[in-house]
Amino acid sequence: MWHAEGDAFSRLDYVACLRDASPDDLTCLLEALVRVSGSWGARYLLAELPESSPCLPAFRRADFSIWSQARIYRYEGSFGQSEKAENSWRQWTDQDVRAMQALRQSAVPKLYQTIEPLSRKLTQGLAAYDLQGKLLTFADLAYGPTGIWLQPLLDPAADHASLLLSLTQAVPKRLGRPLYFSARSYQPLISEALERLPFSLERELALMVRHLTLKNKVPAVGWQPGYEGEKIEGSVPVIQSRQTSVK
Repeated sequence: MWHAEGDAFSRLDYVACLRDASPDDLTCLLEALVRVSGSWGARYLLAELPESSPCLPAFRRADFSIWSQARIYRYEGSFGQSEKAENSWRQWTDQDVRAMQALRQSAVPKLYQTIEPLSRKLTQGLAAYDLQGKLLTFADLAYGPTGIWLQPLLDPAADHASLLLSLTQAVPKRLGRPLYFSARSYQPLISEALERLPFSLERELALMVRHLTLKNKVPAVGWQPGYEGEKIEGSVPVIQSRQTSVK
């Protein structure tokens, strides 16, 4: 399990169990990890499982829920020099963060914005702008010993196929490792573009979340009449809500 200081989330990278372990053992382990994550100050714990994983019932018993799906594609094309496009990829800097946040707010459904982080912060990602200086896309990067993982986020109006194909040529320090692209279900245009390009579908994942902060039920709204001359108006209710952190 991984957590960066100051982040609102922790991430469960992998779980290993003995062959004779029961589903209840895994549920107990997950509940213990939830408590550890809460002690680190995280508000939610993220996990990604194959949709056919036998571990899914244990995660559900530990109060994990599926918030979205993802498809993982492997690039099967060549890595020769591509033609110069009207946009170019480069590593992002702190000066790109504001534009990245704006693109995220417009491309990611509001319901998911508190769950999906801007970046996993494992390494510096890539960004591409058009000739007018508008951010078209950025991609999160993670390097592993047997492959490189990328999660692109694109402007819905951008040319998805061109940007994704040029991204395969822009990844630095590839060292012969294959590229894997993660396409979230809330951006179906990415999957549609990858299906037309030299990519192969490797697996489909269930994206799961365990919320660690519970909101108490708020009592029914009460209205206090406000008077302005002889006109009676309903004033804005003031309600205090409490939050309980589960650790």
